[in-house]
Amino acid sequence: MVGTSSNGEVKSAAAASGRTENVGSSQSTTAQINALLDFTVALQRRSERTGENGHANGDFLSDAITAAEIAVQIKQMERPELAERLDSLSTLLRARSGYSGGIDLDHAIEIAERAVKLTPSDDTNIDYTFMADLEQAISHIRNFIEPRQDTNEDILSTLTNEIACLRFYGGDTSAISCVFEVPFQDLGKTALVLDHVPPQRFRYLDCRAYVQQNALRVLEFNTLPAERYAALSYVWRGLNHEETSDALHPDLVVQGAEDADPISAAVLRTACLASLSYKCHLLWLDRLSIMQTNSSDKSWQIKNMYRIYSSCEVCIIFPGGLRRLASLEEETSWIQRAWTLQEAIAPQNVICVFSWPEGQTVRIQSHFSVPVADIEVGVSGSLGHMRRQSTIDGRSLGPQPINIFTDHTRVRSPLEALLGALDRRNKHLRANAIWRSALLRTSSRPVDMIFSIMGLLGVSLEPSSFTKDDRHHATIELASALLANGDPALWLAISLDMDPNPHLSTMPIMPETSVSGRAYIKTPNGLTEAAMIVGSSWWWLEGAPGGSMDEDGYFKFTAKAAPARMIARNADKSSCEIRPYSEEQESAIGNKEHRRSFAVVVGEKRQYPYGVYGVFQYKETTVVMFVEEHQPGKWHNVKYTLVNGDLVKDWRLREFEVGGPKPIKREVKLISS
Repeated sequence: MVGTSSNGEVKSAAAASGRTENVGSSQSTTAQINALLDFTVALQRRSERTGENGHANGDFLSDAITAAEIAVQIKQMERPELAERLDSLSTLLRARSGYSGGIDLDHAIEIAERAVKLTPSDDTNIDYTFMADLEQAISHIRNFIEPRQDTNEDILSTLTNEIACLRFYGGDTSAISCVFEVPFQDLGKTALVLDHVPPQRFRYLDCRAYVQQNALRVLEFNTLPAERYAALSYVWRGLNHEETSDALHPDLVVQGAEDADPISAAVLRTACLASLSYKCHLLWLDRLSIMQTNSSDKSWQIKNMYRIYSSCEVCIIFPGGLRRLASLEEETSWIQRAWTLQEAIAPQNVICVFSWPEGQTVRIQSHFSVPVADIEVGVSGSLGHMRRQSTIDGRSLGPQPINIFTDHTRVRSPLEALLGALDRRNKHLRANAIWRSALLRTSSRPVDMIFSIMGLLGVSLEPSSFTKDDRHHATIELASALLANGDPALWLAISLDMDPNPHLSTMPIMPETSVSGRAYIKTPNGLTEAAMIVGSSWWWLEGAPGGSMDEDGYFKFTAKAAPARMIARNADKSSCEIRPYSEEQESAIGNKEHRRSFAVVVGEKRQYPYGVYGVFQYKETTVVMFVEEHQPGKWHNVKYTLVNGDLVKDWRLREFEVGGPKPIKREVKLISS
């Protein structure tokens, strides 16, 4: 059934929405309509067999079918109101599937086809009907690719990717290119060498092949796969080793990553089982997905890291590393490693896997109970939320210590900062917490402290432009990009207690880097754990100024300010008082001492609105930066502190350039031939 206009021409979806589309003939368009009609029938057959394990995907399929049927109607007649309905429905579907792109018939088909893949079957065995549906979906996608060879290359690549994933989902292990494979019986004999695979590709471990003890297979995609996949979050140097290696579960070493713990084959199997429990046959983990000996591939992967984690179905955390599973009471360094911040925040779903011998009957409970999901009965379990009371069959086991992320009895600032960074409602609160979280973390490469948060803040730097030690210039590039986008300087005052960075004084001193362990700050008394001196983390900076930053790290902005001096209240100057003075006094002091000083308002201290600790009322909530002039028109921050808002209400706006005071050494990037 095909609709026509008054002059007998077939109208397309593009024409209905004001766009033009080259259609070879009405016959080809009719064939496309018939193919789409057949495809909706296949979708309907699939949706009718969606059972209780489909959760919300039944509704998702209905929406997809509706969108496809409306697309057919638009093909049949020029109906702008139908185009609007397709627009709104496709927006809904994109929001649910994580897909983004233009809205037209091809994309409606792609979204509808994706619904087939996203709907899990209650049946463990794939029957003939399902395979027929897959073949029909693949056939119709190809029907739309063939007459559109001049279509955007990314769209064609994505659709081709869809076909491969559909075949892989249906059990065809050869559908996706395998670039690395080691038979299971040969694992552990030598280091895994992946330096011969093509660089700058998305690579995943084939979970089914590994769990079935066939082989360790690494699959490759040119674009992010349409197939559901899981991503791993773990520390390279984890908990102390316990001998677990044997003939069936050897330890695995990857060439180029020898400074990391060996991977326990048994823990890797647990990771694959956890991935499969979320219907994810593919698993991304950096040790196998990044060419550890290829700098070009590393840079490309780092640039795409946020996309990888934000697009995964679930991120699986192994806080103790991949040598052995951590138990809930064991303290790990996971929360203090740089990249784990993005891995916890970017995905929509995050679970934690740990050693769990109790089995399914145990629930972890605080205000409400959460069941522990078994990964391997009597071996490992997972939780999406951490609680503190355990029960077996309703019988309380009493308080159970949960230190797997940090020892909350000793220090909780990393957890507080992470809670703020997880806030998706308040963009500025979240960004301020991300900067503070980065301050409490460390990495083996200093520059990764910036690369690990750039995607979270909506910026993409070019990793190959920086050396591994060039953290300062990467910080400047990130801050400059944020300010150029109109964002405020939400790195200001992330710590009221730490000394300013001597090269970039609007920010605090940065942690020492290491391949393992905690974040430490170099102080006059030696190395001190950053979490112990950062101060309170249960607040964010509201009303931070915008501005610009030059290549030397000087932040240029306008804010309320007054000439002032800072009076220390104690010997170590940890507590200070700001005393403003008149402009006449300012002039006299400037002529006498050749150095001027100001108190500059940078925002208001606001508590996190989560109610965990209650809301406290403080008299001093206005955050000021005390600055001194070290060159004409150039200022450096001496200290952040809090004052009463009444003190600043009559201060006037002034312009400052704050940075330094010490120059930053430019790291030279060597280009290898």
